[in-house]
Amino acid sequence: MFKIPTLHSLVPAVLIAAMTILPMDRAIADVAPMRVVLDVENERPSFVVRVTNPSSSPLPVEMSVGRRFVDADGTQTVEVVEDAFMIFPPMAYIPAGGVRTVRATYMGDLEMAESLAYILFVKEVPLPPEPGFNGVVFAHNFGVAVYLRAPGSRAGPFSADMDEAGNLVISNTGRDYALVTDLGIRILGDASGRARPAGDLITAGQNPIIPPGASRMFHLQEPIVPDDEPPGLRVMLLRAR
Repeated sequence: MFKIPTLHSLVPAVLIAAMTILPMDRAIADVAPMRVVLDVENERPSFVVRVTNPSSSPLPVEMSVGRRFVDADGTQTVEVVEDAFMIFPPMAYIPAGGVRTVRATYMGDLEMAESLAYILFVKEVPLPPEPGFNGVVFAHNFGVAVYLRAPGSRAGPFSADMDEAGNLVISNTGRDYALVTDLGIRILGDASGRARPAGDLITAGQNPIIPPGASRMFHLQEPIVPDDEPPGLRVMLLRAR
């Protein structure tokens, strides 16, 4: 397993950059889509990713898949897997200005108890540097976020509480993934009685993913303490995905 940075931008995708010697114009400009949700029913779901090379040089790429785990504090860990997806082609040579499509088909268990999360990595493979080149740039490893939705699964019901440090803790008792940005928080004792978007309450840059059957901790922009009493909280789904 290896850990990846926890940033809000990691929801649709992961972008990891490794320092290497590579001509400046050799870079993937576009990998699309960057987020895929697949419903797992009686047949094996698949999806297609388009990889574009806008540069004036050919670009080799290779694909791999990792299982994605999110801890209670938002830390993400990826475990490389080899048999969960069949990828074609596993490697590709994209000519200058060209586009290549990559198809990934899920080959795992169709009777999953809860939804699963994976990342399809599209990694640049550096070519030998051109004569006279002497520099250090970035070779990119793009990650497409892939969610496999278990049959009949849904996120929630949810519950919320405050921990001893004053952080918001949201529990997802459902069998599907949720994003904190899709939830609303109603504070009992708040005179307005309105649900406030949870994304407006937490500090920016946090991983918003709440895995199925798990709890997530989020740092708040400011304390939630109405009338100087421990708050009662109610969580509701504002947007379904």
